[in-house]
Amino acid sequence: MNVLDRLKLDVVNCSDFPGNRPYAKADEIGARVLLFNPDADQVVDANLIIEAIARGYVTGLRFNCTMGEDPVAFANKRSATIETLGGKTKIAVVMFDTELEKNHSEQERLAWQAAMIDRWDRIRYARPTFYDVAPFQDQTQNDYTRMLQRNQQTGQRLRKISVQTYVDQPATMTPLQPLRAAVDYLAARGLSRDDLEPTLDPKTPLALAGYDSETRGATIFEAGRIP
Repeated sequence: MNVLDRLKLDVVNCSDFPGNRPYAKADEIGARVLLFNPDADQVVDANLIIEAIARGYVTGLRFNCTMGEDPVAFANKRSATIETLGGKTKIAVVMFDTELEKNHSEQERLAWQAAMIDRWDRIRYARPTFYDVAPFQDQTQNDYTRMLQRNQQTGQRLRKISVQTYVDQPATMTPLQPLRAAVDYLAARGLSRDDLEPTLDPKTPLALAGYDSETRGATIFEAGRIP
């Protein structure tokens, strides 16, 4: 199965879990793909990746996009992080959270996205990649065509858009009802549901994870918040 279609547990901060390890919670909810954030969590190193794989998990990385970094340098640095943590044999998938700073214009944000994505597609052309986007943003706010261009070029789903399905601040993350609304918004704008999946608040029942929106998978966001 395509790793992009698997239910995931987005591990933002391992320190939220006993012993800095999320395995008990991952097993409890049946998540088999762990996304670690090495930029924000010093616990994440090559040994942790090896440990998670040995326990039967698929491992990936999650990065927050920031316009404080040059977009090409940003892509280069995260590509180097993959190598540091085990390379293509150990890092199965990458997620980029594309919620860029609001103090920049939409044109500036789109230009940053374009430069970063073009570089990523060049140096990590076969790396399965998620672009996590805020809900109800159209093509004037995110370059969806560029995000998904590797799929059209290769005939394989190597890129996917994980659309957030909450509208509140991270402190509360109020889920939408129904969840499919954020997915429907992009599907109505020409994006294939095969290229989309919802990013769920951890309080959302897993029975609704993706299946309600006719997509192939779902992402559980902010694992440390799962009660």
